[in-house]
Amino acid sequence: MHDSQGFFERRIITGMIISTDYLDRIYRFWDSTLLESSELRTIADWCIEYYEKYKAAPDSNIEAIYMEQLEREFLSKPDALYIESLLNDLSDEYGRDTQFNSAYLYDQTIKYLKARELERHNEEIAGLISMGQVEEAEKLAKSYTPKISEIEEVGLDLSSEEALKRVERAFKDRKSTRLN
Repeated sequence: MHDSQGFFERRIITGMIISTDYLDRIYRFWDSTLLESSELRTIADWCIEYYEKYKAAPDSNIEAIYMEQLEREFLSKPDALYIESLLNDLSDEYGRDTQFNSAYLYDQTIKYLKARELERHNEEIAGLISMGQVEEAEKLAKSYTPKISEIEEVGLDLSSEEALKRVERAFKDRKSTRLN
């Protein structure tokens, strides 16, 4: 995994952990297999499962989820240690960077996942070619339809609960400054 890919995948996971708005928006097309890091895929799956059950981002509950997975022995020792370290790093990173822009991350996630989808498709074609299956590779190339192409690339979803709260707060702040 390239450093820039690893960094960006970590940003995606941070968004999945802390932002319900972000999860609301990516949920309809999410595919964990597009992430290169198996440990980040594991955390992403936890976030999706939590979202499906509670319709919210796990936020600080991610630690409880990790501990539950550890107690149930669903994680190997090396994976558990790596994920624990990763969750600590993500927590530190978010602690330093408290400004989180879910709309920007959403737009960047769309671009990243489209690129990953194309990379994976090209790898499948190259694999068929290397095995001498040129006709199958050609069929696969012609049949490509991106899964993420239908997603409207809009940076701000005004119908989201988070956006409505921000708009309401902005008008309240504006109204209170006029009264004073």
